[in-house]
Amino acid sequence: MLQKLMNNSPVSVRILILFFLICTLLIAKSIFLILFVTIFTIIVMVLSDRNVKLYVEALKKSLFWLLFLIIIYIIIFSDVLGSLYFIYKLILIIILLLNFASGVSLNMMSDGIYTIMYPLNKFVSDVDKKAYYIAYYISFLILLTSSGNKIKKLQFVRTKRKINIKYYLLPKIFYAVNQIKEIENGLDLCFYKVKKEKVGFAYKILVLCFSILFIVAIFKEVIL
Repeated sequence: MLQKLMNNSPVSVRILILFFLICTLLIAKSIFLILFVTIFTIIVMVLSDRNVKLYVEALKKSLFWLLFLIIIYIIIFSDVLGSLYFIYKLILIIILLLNFASGVSLNMMSDGIYTIMYPLNKFVSDVDKKAYYIAYYISFLILLTSSGNKIKKLQFVRTKRKINIKYYLLPKIFYAVNQIKEIENGLDLCFYKVKKEKVGFAYKILVLCFSILFIVAIFKEVIL
């Protein structure tokens, strides 16, 4: 039942839960709060039924930046233990973002963002178009960051040239642009229009629980 609840949840619900979790993690100081988010992240990984290699590869790609951030954190705050907490939180955030990104298409994300922005219809024009373009650029960034291995393999097979701006970064950008255009053309052929998701009562309660968690975290970790 829990697996069905997680896998069938509207994208708007996933986005809001992701937002509250990331914000909670960033301000969290309590080991119990971090442990709770860790357990939730593990549950999400198990229920999503995705290959563990997906997470391992993502963490390998992020290793350089994680080490860089550790050094910067230690230089600024002179706190080695605090830097480990900080990096651990970032690892959890990467896993949560990866889990979200790998299971959501452009049209699903557009509908989810539009559902969240729907109340703005009374004050802002063309909210559906704005939601679509936000989803469009997010999808582009996801394609851009995930295309590294494909470009490396292609360059090695075809040219065996060094990985640099000309033979790595530019091909990544061109590949992502081509992919997002193909996705957009496919949606146009299907006469896709951004629509508001139907969010059941159980999912509203779920979002409410995570929003309360975030509020409690602010009160306990920041205000007190």
